[in-house]
Amino acid sequence: MILTRARPMALAVLSLILAGNLEAQTGASRGTVDPTAGYTAEQTRFFHQLFDLGNWQVTTDEDYARYTLLRTAEFFPEALLRRSGPITRLPEAPRSEVGGVVAETPALGKLTLDSFLARSETDGFIVVHHGRIVYERYPRMRRSDTHLLWSISKTFAGLLVAQLAAERRVAVQSPIEQYVPELASTAWQGTRVIDILDMASGMDALENDEANTWERPELAVFQYESSLGLLKWTPAAARSTREIVASIKRRRPSGEAFEYMSVDTFVLAWLVESVTRKPYAAVLSERIWSRMGAEADGLIVTSPRTGATAAHGGISATLRDIARYGLLFTRSRPLGAADVVPAGYLDTILRGGRPQLVERAGPGSKAIATDGVEAAHHNIYQWDAVWPDGDFFKAGFRGQGLYVSPSRDLVIAYVSSDGEFQKRYARVLAHSGLF
Repeated sequence: MILTRARPMALAVLSLILAGNLEAQTGASRGTVDPTAGYTAEQTRFFHQLFDLGNWQVTTDEDYARYTLLRTAEFFPEALLRRSGPITRLPEAPRSEVGGVVAETPALGKLTLDSFLARSETDGFIVVHHGRIVYERYPRMRRSDTHLLWSISKTFAGLLVAQLAAERRVAVQSPIEQYVPELASTAWQGTRVIDILDMASGMDALENDEANTWERPELAVFQYESSLGLLKWTPAAARSTREIVASIKRRRPSGEAFEYMSVDTFVLAWLVESVTRKPYAAVLSERIWSRMGAEADGLIVTSPRTGATAAHGGISATLRDIARYGLLFTRSRPLGAADVVPAGYLDTILRGGRPQLVERAGPGSKAIATDGVEAAHHNIYQWDAVWPDGDFFKAGFRGQGLYVSPSRDLVIAYVSSDGEFQKRYARVLAHSGLF
């Protein structure tokens, strides 16, 4: 999912009308919402009655958005990503100066990080340096809550394919139909795995504001999410998710440009299932989640009708576990997880990209590969941005983010119910001189 998804005013008005109608008809009221204290039974009933597949993703009602992001399992079937083994310790070594770092955003001007978190819709923010928590805030959630990660989920698919490549079970220069025979004799035929990894498949499934993607049920990406149960049902979504993805047409040759497409991630998950002959959630559990020292089980949205997994954006996790995942790419990764990131994969992320893909990207996709000021050198393996200094980043819809700086042994992660300027703070923090 793209970060800058449109939020039509009509839906905002609809949310307010529905809220008013619900309070009048049922007596349910949101009252004063404080997620750090948990939700009341009345608030739970209120948000469930407000929920609709046509508005939950694009609502401008942050209380409503936050409830669905923190309690996704109440609305969608999910598979478990099981933790195992010792929990990776994250000793607390608070540094108050981190909260005093200043960044500038178009919406709020210059603010310290502490002030930004108080005024924005950020739910949680964590900074881990040398494996220690130096800054951690939960202004609008509880530390134990799981939060929907949206597109941070995509990087797990990239890592799983990298693992299979390291085992010589996948050659990323090979065409996708070599591993997913169902895509032979379709427009996907001949598309190299590496081009799908780098979101340069060239297929006609763009998601951007310019195309009003989320108001057009005829588009492939709308039908894809509808088939997973994440958007309102359309007759086209009566087909399985695999059938919808296989039917997508080509819009340009593969390997030409970075074009943000969630269906590319689904195809990678399809490849993982085809090669391992196991469900995607089981593979992710076995190869990553159970080996990174997670403190809690993760969750991933799964279609109740076909079992297809929302690999592109369906993972929920605690904020500390998102940070633990980021640590896999630093020298502070736990000893037992040393081979979760294959030898050479980090070097591939840092130096194996194709800058021309970002240079040729359209406006919507190119905006993803920037911190708002500095453009990325390249994107790669489902990571949105790799900068010349070797830091890399992945964004998620409504303001989720994971920033990794291997040279600084630094991980910054955050979750939000609205916003995109948290990424700017992560980049400024990394360059603040504190680390």
